[in-house]
Amino acid sequence: MQETAQMAAWVFTEPDEYQQSQVGSETVYRCFLISQDREGIYLIVAKYDSEYIRYLREAAYTSLNPSLMKMFRCGPWRVWRKSHIKELGPILLAMATKLGC
Repeated sequence: MQETAQMAAWVFTEPDEYQQSQVGSETVYRCFLISQDREGIYLIVAKYDSEYIRYLREAAYTSLNPSLMKMFRCGPWRVWRKSHIKELGPILLAMATKLGC
């Protein structure tokens, strides 16, 4: 639940161009969040479209078909398991490379 609120706040405040990509003719947006719950690390991917951004940012926005953000959770990777960290490391490196971090 906390991750959902954090993601919605992030979508509301951050510039859109950093998260957008083309999927066919559709423009989609994605945000990635790394979360830890005790000894487990999770990767959460949020996917949304421009209508969801309008819903968050425009107080008077109404729609018969409201757009929603979809969140996908991967994990847990256990911090005390060497094999899990060996698997997670390249994933995080690929994300950082793709996002230009």
